[in-house]
Amino acid sequence: AVPGTPDILIMKYNGNQLINTADEKPDDMQLSEFSDKGAEDKFSQEYLYDANGNMISDMNKKIENIDYNHLNLPQDIEISNNGLQHLYYTYDAAGIKLRKFAEGLTTDYVGSFVYKNNVLQYILTDYGKIIPSGTSFTREYNITDHLGNIRVTFNETGEILQEDSYYPFGLTMQGLSYQTGNKSYNANLYLYNGKELQQELDLDWYDYGARMYDAQLGRWHVVDPSAERDHSFSPYIYCADNPIRYFDPDGRWFDDKNERRAARIIKKVDRVIEKLDNQITKLTTQGKSTGDRADRVAQLKQSKTDIADMRNDTNTEYRYSGVNSKYAKNNNIVGPTATQTGVNGNGDNVVTMFTENKMGSKLHEGRHGGDIARGTLQFNANGGYGVSHEISAYKAQYSWKGQLQYRDQPNQAVMLQRMMAGQDPTTGTITNINQINRNVVNSMVDPGFVPIYPPRNANGALIIPLNI
Repeated sequence: AVPGTPDILIMKYNGNQLINTADEKPDDMQLSEFSDKGAEDKFSQEYLYDANGNMISDMNKKIENIDYNHLNLPQDIEISNNGLQHLYYTYDAAGIKLRKFAEGLTTDYVGSFVYKNNVLQYILTDYGKIIPSGTSFTREYNITDHLGNIRVTFNETGEILQEDSYYPFGLTMQGLSYQTGNKSYNANLYLYNGKELQQELDLDWYDYGARMYDAQLGRWHVVDPSAERDHSFSPYIYCADNPIRYFDPDGRWFDDKNERRAARIIKKVDRVIEKLDNQITKLTTQGKSTGDRADRVAQLKQSKTDIADMRNDTNTEYRYSGVNSKYAKNNNIVGPTATQTGVNGNGDNVVTMFTENKMGSKLHEGRHGGDIARGTLQFNANGGYGVSHEISAYKAQYSWKGQLQYRDQPNQAVMLQRMMAGQDPTTGTITNINQINRNVVNSMVDPGFVPIYPPRNANGALIIPLNI
């Protein structure tokens, strides 16, 4: 078989909002393709929207109504499918999906663990899944392309279980896709961009976190939460209509250089969290102390929240840059810092996090970026900057490796103790997160042994610096 021609869709709009779709070529060879089940003409309104711009009705999918929560996430989708049926979603306060219920089946999402009707189905990993098999576990591995699309799934013996090829906007090519005939295999639904396909009641949307994506139409049905960043694009458009170059990490904004950097940070942080969680479980089982691992996990999760809050800040653009970059030199940056570096073309403030090429440094400056996004730190005299901000940032930095070195000017007894231990007498080492306190931060000095914190002027008054 060969892949079919993509749908030929005739779309009618009211402003940015789609109101009618007609398929001029309904007999395609695509999986989960668009089905023209709405109005017979090309002018009747098939889609309805609420005051927030969320689609609440779709005649083609037989969606009668969608009830959204305060984050514009669907929590009740009513679909006419052999009678009126419901697809329910439950989220936490931050919009993280916790539960899905449809057709008598409850799916619970507990971090990386996924349960169906209270039975563990699989554990998501960076490489694929861990699947319960009797009293043991089996593993499935994924091969992805440059956009994060899952292309091949295979097992521990190398047997190919599933292959998927995609048209640019996400429809699966029937002629170039394969699934094993092994009845024990449950199809992988994490497909386009690595997102989970919602197959219940023939919905066929991809869950990106902040929004649901309709690959059949190549668009979102909810306004982009970050739409104010760029008014040149429709708030319903997918990846600036360039899905071969860009991918959308969570449904807020199409990918660019800084978004890719943030996504890489999150991916690396997730790996360390998983490693620490495994250590905590093992040590607890053995009746041994887990040390400060739980605190490190909490700080790493907070670092993910820092990035999420920066993404949600529609009034500020956040950037990453190297402390030794040309951009840093042009801004007279001499060390790791987060600072306002101007205004972009949309009139938004730009905050740049200049970091060393170390993950700890990125988490440190990212904490300041998160504080700025949350409004707890500002670039003015009322910014409230204090040693507490640095304590928090150094805890984020420490959480990466569980160790932190800093330069200080200790007393003679401490210097002698370090020298006898074969250490640099002017370098302190933190090995527990609770050691990071006001006294330690205030004792830190730069390479020239000039105190770093708290920053004060010649009269001893606290400075609210632009460089944090």
